Amino acid sequence: MEITCFRSFVVTLASSLVTLALAAQKAPDLVLINGRVFTADRSNPRAEAVAISGNTIVAVGRSDAIGQLAGPSTMRIDLQGRVVIPGINDAHTEHAPSPESFILSITPESTFDGVGLALISAADESPAVTWLTGTVGQQVLIDPAVTAAALEKVAPGRKVMLASSTGHAFVFSPAALTALKIRRDTPDPVGGSFERAANGDVTGKAFEYAAWNAERRFVDSVSDDEAVTSLRDFASAAIRDGVTSVQNVSRLPFGRYEKSVRHADVPLRIRMIRSPGTDANGRDRGEGSNFAARDRERKYSIVSGTEWVLDSPSGQLNFHTSEISQMLADSLAANDQLLLRVENERTVAALFDAMKAMAGVDWKSKRVRFETDREVPGNCGDRGSGERRWAAEKSVECWDSCGASFAWRYQFVSKHHAGGHGDHA
Repeated sequence: MEITCFRSFVVTLASSLVTLALAAQKAPDLVLINGRVFTADRSNPRAEAVAISGNTIVAVGRSDAIGQLAGPSTMRIDLQGRVVIPGINDAHTEHAPSPESFILSITPESTFDGVGLALISAADESPAVTWLTGTVGQQVLIDPAVTAAALEKVAPGRKVMLASSTGHAFVFSPAALTALKIRRDTPDPVGGSFERAANGDVTGKAFEYAAWNAERRFVDSVSDDEAVTSLRDFASAAIRDGVTSVQNVSRLPFGRYEKSVRHADVPLRIRMIRSPGTDANGRDRGEGSNFAARDRERKYSIVSGTEWVLDSPSGQLNFHTSEISQMLADSLAANDQLLLRVENERTVAALFDAMKAMAGVDWKSKRVRFETDREVPGNCGDRGSGERRWAAEKSVECWDSCGASFAWRYQFVSKHHAGGHGDHA
């Protein structure tokens, strides 16, 4: 799970309070007493009890006062000194379902010889229709000998998909390329590229949006029932960890993802963030734009925000600066938060320049959000208002004079990202 813990990531208990007198007008459905309640309110960080009506915290205070609000039908729970905290918001998840896969016993440190042995073993132990998947490091990714043809030699006829440890690239076998509709002459999409042989044919390696477009087709091959089951499993795991809301960027095409949220009907608040693909002609600027933010069939979930990945781990821009300006303009026109993955200071500088060139825009109110795994870019730390801290997650939030919010994302555990099914070889 990659969690971004903003200082404002918690809707504090204090912000949802009403006066005890107002709460007394209607008996709450539930009271929790004799506990240690963390309110996230600096002026009053601790309490003993909580009163809840429906989905709303109506009062927080001393056990004797909260207990008096209870009516004949109110459920009472004596916490006996246990701790109560607000539900955790995971501000960046990437859940998507996955086809039936056999996960290779390899690590980013594995050599291609090691990958080959794992593939041979997996091919012997799994049905021919099952995907073989795993994660490889940079040494495998940059090895010119690692191609679709090389994968075919060790696992003939098998659909093999090897992801880079950064998530920015994949290596596919010939059967996988066919399944994902990647031809030898498939053109590079905007924001991505294929490695090509001297004759121009695709070798099996895909980078940036070429990789993610293929990943979208991979997850889109699941059935509707599999997508719903995967989401329910994801929600159950999150709730067991105290996560009650997530901001999810899914590779599943948005229409299908929204459908799975409606049909799964999970007790998890999901912010569905659009993550469109691209093709040789440009960005898909319309994906998910026809969905209302709220819908009665998904009472806990909303549609909000659009994410684009602006550069590669090496810092190479995925989009021309004019296209970045267009992203900003699209966000303003749709009144929709823009979320941007950035890896390099030069990308941040280009984005700030584009924001400053759009005179008269109150960027702070638009809350453009940058997400990165890197250190504080430029002088952000000098003019920022956040501080680094470790808890269940590590994060930073700071603001440039433009008003862009930085969120530093760190690997914590991976289970909130996992989707679908898999055995380990």
